Amino acid sequence: MIRATKPEMHVKPIDGELLRFHVRSRTRKDIWHLVDVMENACSCEQYAFRVGPQLSRGQSCARCWHLTQARECLLDYLLKHIQVEIDKTQAVELLRYECNH
Repeated sequence: MIRATKPEMHVKPIDGELLRFHVRSRTRKDIWHLVDVMENACSCEQYAFRVGPQLSRGQSCARCWHLTQARECLLDYLLKHIQVEIDKTQAVELLRYECNH
């Protein structure tokens, strides 16, 4: 399960939906935007008026701040779990080596 980031919790994962998040507005702290990382979409005004039109014109790297924050949260989660798997694999390989020598 992905956990909310940092003490101020500006990114909240949505339970049961690995690629969707609520991200707090930077300027209006009482507003949370829905971000879908897989769809590369956000419910904020910047996405609606700037990012969305850029994406529709083929500028695939366009992102609002909320989408960037959600992607960063997801990446941190994935990298942490990849490292755990690497550590497990290295431990198994070391054990195999020690048992065979």
